Amino acid sequence: MHLFKCMFLIINFLSANAAYAACNLNNTPNIDGLRLGITVKELIKLHPTMEYKPDVNKREGRLVFPDNKAGELKSVAGFGHIATLDNVVYSYFVIYDDFDTPLKNLKNKLAKRYSLPDNGWQKSGKDRLKLRCGDIELTISQDFGEGRATSGAGLFAKLLPIEKIADSLRRG
Repeated sequence: MHLFKCMFLIINFLSANAAYAACNLNNTPNIDGLRLGITVKELIKLHPTMEYKPDVNKREGRLVFPDNKAGELKSVAGFGHIATLDNVVYSYFVIYDDFDTPLKNLKNKLAKRYSLPDNGWQKSGKDRLKLRCGDIELTISQDFGEGRATSGAGLFAKLLPIEKIADSLRRG
């Protein structure tokens, strides 16, 4: 019995690592200039109505548009957050005006739009697909507008090493 369990674990490990190794993001999704790794200064130059709001520790901050609208980001309906550390965007969540497209079709649509890999996406809960490529993690979600805190379709992107630093700053 243990032999089958070990073989199962090894096969799962190898297949997960094969998908991880085959994953290649030449560039993070570029949403009207918003992308991981862009500086606050570069992004504000592209979107002059955007404002930078530093946090208490002065290393972290948020970028916002007036009235929390999507501003000049024409291809999205809005955003949940655009987070920065040392004036570099390390995480964002954008929202699309789509409450109908099934998750797999939404993934295909966004993969085509942003030249994302077709393979390597893992189911995460009933309404999310995740992809990890090196230090970048992408999550596509679709909640169909059901529930209390719904957003419809969304794309969440984060640079994992910088997120860990930001988390440790918050913990003190």
